Parts: sequence; C-alpha cells; structure tokens
Amino acid sequence: MDTTKSHETDIRSVYLPQHIVVLVHGNNGLAADFDAVEKSLWKKYGKRCMLIIKSRANETDTSLGVDMGGSRLAKEVVETVFEYDLCPVVTKYKVSFIGHSLGGLYARYAIVQIMDSLRCLHVEYVNFVTICTPHLGSRRARGSSTIKNILRLGVHKVLASRSIYGQTGVDLLLDAQEQQERVINADAMEPARPLLEIMSDPNLEFIRSLKRFQYGTLIAMTDGDVVVPYPSASIRSHSPYASTFLTERYTEWRWHVHHSGFAVDACGRTNPAHSAFLEQLNSKVDRLTKIKNHELGLDASCTPRYPSIEGFDCDNKQEVEFPHEMLCSLQQVLPWRRIDVTVEPCGVKGKMRLHDWPINKMQSPDCYADEFIDLLCDMIGADHEMRPLVTPDPVGKQHECSAVALARRLKNVVKQSVNKSSSEKESVNSDAETNQSGMTSSISSSSAASSDFLFV
Repeated sequence: MDTTKSHETDIRSVYLPQHIVVLVHGNNGLAADFDAVEKSLWKKYGKRCMLIIKSRANETDTSLGVDMGGSRLAKEVVETVFEYDLCPVVTKYKVSFIGHSLGGLYARYAIVQIMDSLRCLHVEYVNFVTICTPHLGSRRARGSSTIKNILRLGVHKVLASRSIYGQTGVDLLLDAQEQQERVINADAMEPARPLLEIMSDPNLEFIRSLKRFQYGTLIAMTDGDVVVPYPSASIRSHSPYASTFLTERYTEWRWHVHHSGFAVDACGRTNPAHSAFLEQLNSKVDRLTKIKNHELGLDASCTPRYPSIEGFDCDNKQEVEFPHEMLCSLQQVLPWRRIDVTVEPCGVKGKMRLHDWPINKMQSPDCYADEFIDLLCDMIGADHEMRPLVTPDPVGKQHECSAVALARRLKNVVKQSVNKSSSEKESVNSDAETNQSGMTSSISSSSAASSDFLFV
C-alpha cells in the first residue's frame, strides 16, 4: 500500500479546501461532461487547495423542471461541503459556479438554498459563470421568414412535449398556462407566472442571491449554437455578429473572442489582479474583424425594442423572444462580464455540436476547445487569487535528458570496446606468446578507458 498516497487522501478528506468550484452539466448531461475542465483546474492549481464538485444529482433525469433540478443540486452541494471539517487556518472560503446550458439555470435556482445552508460559514461567493445558458428562455420569435416560423413551431412542439422535455420544456417556453396548472391553489388571487420570470424578479431571493457574487460571467457562442441562441445566453436583445449558413465550410478549426466588462470589478474599479488573465484574453481577440455596435444591447433601457407576438419582445435577428421586464432585470443584477466566442468549425458535424464546444464534449481532437478551457480556468484562478503550481523547467529537463542519453551512448561504446578486445584475444593462435605483452597492454588500456566512460 502506498502510504504517501493514503496520507494525501486523508488530508483532503478531513479539511474543507479553501476554494470550491461547482460544475453543473446541462440537459441530458453527465458529470463527466466537465472532465476536461476539472483536469485543467487540477493541473493548474492542484487538488489540495481546491474542492471541485461535479454535480451528479440530475444525471438520471433533467426533465423534472428547473426547480426540481436546482433543489437536487443544492442538496448535493451542501451535503458534499459538510462532509469536511473546517480547516483551522482558513478564515474565508471562496465559492464559484460554472453551469453549462440548463446547468446555469439549475445553479441560479440552487444558490438560494445553498447560501442559506452555508450561512454558518464565512463564504465569499466569487464568480457565477454560465456557458450557453438560456437565461431568457428558449422561445423562438415569429418572423417574416417562412422557414423561421416553421422552425419556431417545431422547437415549441418539442419543448412542450411532456414525453421529451417534461416540465423543463414548459419552464423554457415561459408557459404561464402550464405553470398555473402546477399551482396547488388554482383559485389564488394572482395568476402563476413562468418560473424563469419568477427567478428574474428583482424583489425575490433569486436575484438577491445572485447579487452576492463578485463577478458574473456570460459565455455565449456568437453564431452556430442551434440549441441556445446568442441573445438568450448573453442576456441582450441585440446581436452584433453576422450569421453564417449551416453549410459554411472552413479549411481548419479556428476560434477567437470578443469580450466586455472585464476592465472593472463589481464596484466599478480597475482590478489589477486580472492583468495577466486580461493579457491572455486579449490575445484571443480577432483584431482583423471589426464589430459594429458591439455595445448595443448591453443596456436594454436604451436599446431599440423589437416586438414579437403575445406581448413578448425579441432580438434584432429574431432568434429568441422574451418578456422585456425579464431582460432588464437580469441585465441589472451584476455588471456582467461577457465572453463572446466565435468558432469556425470543419464541416457541418462540427457546427451542429458548437453548443458543447466550450466544455470539449464530443468534439473533434483538433477543435482547440482545450485552449478555451485553459482560458476559462485561468479566469477562475484569477478571480479566486490562486497561485498556479510551479511547473518543472522544460530547459533543465531537456538538459537532464541529454545527459542521460550521452551516458548511455558512452556505456555502449565501452561495451563494444571490451567485446572487441575479448574477440581479438580469443583469435590469437601460434604467435600468442610473442604478442602476449602487447595484447595485455591493449586490454589494460581498454579497461582504463571503460572505467573513465562509466564515471562520466
């Protein structure tokens, strides 16, 4: 038994690490969806100072509704945290969430219960990150295009199907009528509201809990996400990015970003702790592509409204429709940081899977999603003020390998020299006596050389 490994496991199982990162998978997802993120975080910062909770609570069923999934997540996180003892040298614990797709909505619902259960601890809620999460729901807007209207009908039919999406589909459709049927007291004075609208009410605990985070980060695909349109993931009514056809082909994978909100912290001040990360983030910005009206839509109160039907608004590209009040409320929760990701995939298959590209789920090995995950983990490390592990010096390692290789070559030379001397000795016949002294001298010389080589 490896006593060292056992000792390290005992240490991790006793004391609660200072940094806690909760990873929440999306619809019909698994905890393993975040394997690449988990691996990158541990590689950068180690396991001793960080507890990574890859949620498994909703692996068996994600169709029971956002409230049920969020409650399951909250129970799982709280139980996991209280499996540990408090570390006597830690005065403050830092917690962040990363939710992919539906997992972001689960996390928004769960933080109310989690914060209430962990109020006995000194917890600092650092970053609330969502990746391709439908914050504005999944209703498709009605437009002038027949194709779009057919797509809208198909999407709504699928989401409304109890056998496919269950209550989760109803939540994403912002269906007030279906929500009313879930209310126990159907004769209540106030009609039931869709759950996502309730979770966006500035007077309720969902928004108040979200405001406790220092940072909120919205990661969205600028184009090609056939599951969650950009406006819903980025909480804005205007998309400044051009759309490409599904059949658009690229010779090789390429990705770049545009971002906003990283220059200041939650109090509006410049944050020097993020200077290194910002340098990395800016290195991924496509300087050759100029985006017009990039800031338009970040503040819905001064952005043109695009009316849809049934009292909903929609975005400028008619990809999603939503209540205007919900949009305004969510935009004002935090000074959101946004990372808009553009990916140029190889082939239609790659484009159909862009929704899962940021977590490297079911992706091509050459898609470069691992580079984005490294950037994501660097952001978490900067927000938590964690120090990366010291990596071995590659130059020193190279020199060490070269020395070992040289020693092996010298050893082989010595071996060949000794074998050659032995062979010559055995081949001597009648004139052995006359050459005895010369041969002895040769062997002695070879042995001396062998000794010198072995000590290099």
